[in-house]
Amino acid sequence: MVKRKLQAMEEIRTILEGHSGLELALGFVLRHPEVSTALCGIRSEEQLDSVMAACQNLPEESILDRAGAIARRLVPPEPYW
Repeated sequence: MVKRKLQAMEEIRTILEGHSGLELALGFVLRHPEVSTALCGIRSEEQLDSVMAACQNLPEESILDRAGAIARRLVPPEPYW
């Protein structure tokens, strides 16, 4: 399973097109209409600057869709009871 996760992370890195992991994570969370606020654990002014910059450069929907498809391959199917 670890090998599959590492392969998936490498695939996601190839599609980021210059975006950071932080930008991907924020974009993924904020694109959902049910989410009105994303809280980030910020401890320093540097981290605040990083989050604010990331919010100004979120990935396009197509990148988020492709990353989501890769991530869903790692989720085991729901068990049949």
